[in-house]
Amino acid sequence: MTMNIQIDLNKLHTEGLTPNEYIYLYLTVNKIPLLSALPCDLEKLQKLGYIKITSEDELVLRSKINKLFTTVDITGDVDTWIDDWRRIWPDGVKSGGRPVRGTKSECIKKMKAFIQKTKQFSKSDIFAAALAYSIERKRDGYKFMVCADYFINKQDSGSMLEAWCDDMKSRGAKVEDFETPSFNDAI
Repeated sequence: MTMNIQIDLNKLHTEGLTPNEYIYLYLTVNKIPLLSALPCDLEKLQKLGYIKITSEDELVLRSKINKLFTTVDITGDVDTWIDDWRRIWPDGVKSGGRPVRGTKSECIKKMKAFIQKTKQFSKSDIFAAALAYSIERKRDGYKFMVCADYFINKQDSGSMLEAWCDDMKSRGAKVEDFETPSFNDAI
């Protein structure tokens, strides 16, 4: 098995990671079973906030790991973060008689298909697009707000999510841009 992994040395320095720790995290996120050959300080990775070691000695990936990798296949994780993504849509708001959060099962199904199809968007891109859209709709009193599952993809209408992701990327916007103390007041 041949694998090429590009490492941004500036990012390693900024994050305080060794190349082995970076590769360990990369392999863990991508579920590639080559970890036993890499010497790695798991306690350090836990202190840095990338993983959590449970009392059963299992590893749980923390959301900070998504900032480290932008092109990781995240389809397998959709089930774990889709509720956070759906909460970007306001509770109690309806469009065409439907709650704008859409159904969880449709959001999961459509999000996995979206990620498989587009591949160029990270989880951060997907969240940034949804946050920007929700803020824009709030400014208009949520008029004509598209339901979360339709935002991902509505049959024969294409994907608003893809268009918003493209727009956010062209502007250089990231989900971190929305993580401010006043953000919760914005949506």
